[in-house]
Amino acid sequence: MPPTPLQARVLMAMSCSTRPMIVVRGTAGTGKSSTMHAFADWLAADTRTALVCLTPTATAGQAAPPCNCGEGVDRRAYTLAEFIANKTMQKNIRRTFQRASTFDKCILMIDEYAACTAADFEKVLTVRKHIFHGIRVVHQLVMVGDHHQLPSVETSIFHSQMFDDFLQDTPTLLQLTEAVRCQGDYEMEQLFRAVVDRNMDVFLKLMRLRWYHRATPPEGYTCLAFTNERVDCMNNRLASSLAAEGNTRYILEATDASTQTFVKHARVICTKNVRSPDGGYTIVNGAFGTLERINGEGRYSNDGSTKTIPMANAKAHVRLDKTNTVVVVVATTCEDSTNKTLPLAHGWAVTIHKSQGMTLKHVYLDLEGATDFQCIGVAATRGTTFATMLVKPFDDEEINRIGMLPLPTATAAFDKATSSLFIN
Repeated sequence: MPPTPLQARVLMAMSCSTRPMIVVRGTAGTGKSSTMHAFADWLAADTRTALVCLTPTATAGQAAPPCNCGEGVDRRAYTLAEFIANKTMQKNIRRTFQRASTFDKCILMIDEYAACTAADFEKVLTVRKHIFHGIRVVHQLVMVGDHHQLPSVETSIFHSQMFDDFLQDTPTLLQLTEAVRCQGDYEMEQLFRAVVDRNMDVFLKLMRLRWYHRATPPEGYTCLAFTNERVDCMNNRLASSLAAEGNTRYILEATDASTQTFVKHARVICTKNVRSPDGGYTIVNGAFGTLERINGEGRYSNDGSTKTIPMANAKAHVRLDKTNTVVVVVATTCEDSTNKTLPLAHGWAVTIHKSQGMTLKHVYLDLEGATDFQCIGVAATRGTTFATMLVKPFDDEEINRIGMLPLPTATAAFDKATSSLFIN
């Protein structure tokens, strides 16, 4: 799909900017991801400019453009944690820039910056300084996201001294305002606008229209909840229901006596980036699929309903939603121990934080436990159509109270400092 006139103007401004920082702001559905992909395609034709793309979560990375840093550097977008911890990747990037006449400019893009903490932001910039120490390379920082979706915490990226330093250099500030994802869907457009304007009357009216009174969502829907407890409750309930229908329950035993439990035909989500056993493909963190079976030597229960398998022997066969292909997932070593776990989890429900950057066709919202309207806005704008969004009934007065809370101090301060400078 070609860029809209507004997206084209933003792309032109980005390509012409010589300032050390570019901020591209836009609410969910305004085409940030497609605009950044178009920018990455334009950069790919410029053999003198490299692109390093970072995201706060790996699920957000699925929508982010790929990196372009020469040979030896994985092209997928990295999470901030990976960029900070992956020494091999850092060495490969530095080696690329040390080669004569390879690149003379590097753009560091941080997608969904609203979910970044000040500590991670400063670590990323410290790593970037380390990579390019002693190498003459022009740097540019591109920040993409919607700061109105910041959680109400005092650890946000706007509390970073380094961010304040960048603002002193008068960055290029660009804004996407057209809700292109839901064009033609009047109710969804109204919902997006109500989230942006904090129009609680319209927001509550629209949400009430999609109330769904059953305890679990229909098949094919992804539940978005605020706490891990709510996510676990929904996943356990649906897994138990599936097992009661006669589907095999798998218990995977790790060497430290911990276990993971799955049910055949369950909806699952990948919890980290992993390669297949033969190295032929990469399964991306946040990818959804259906668990077809788990192979491996083990023992069955007396009634044959449960199979217990040593973690090291387990091979999970998962049919991915996006490609409709079956991939094999095996246990991998945890980062903080020698213990192995299967990088999968039941995926009927995920947290709002995990959903950052996702676009989902069928969404079920559980607003219980909500504490700030920014996160409510993230959840309400993950869908593509109003007709395929369902909402668990909630307390109107409580949600209205949350919506009337003032913006976080850092967000309000950034608004005041920059609102007149954004270019539409």
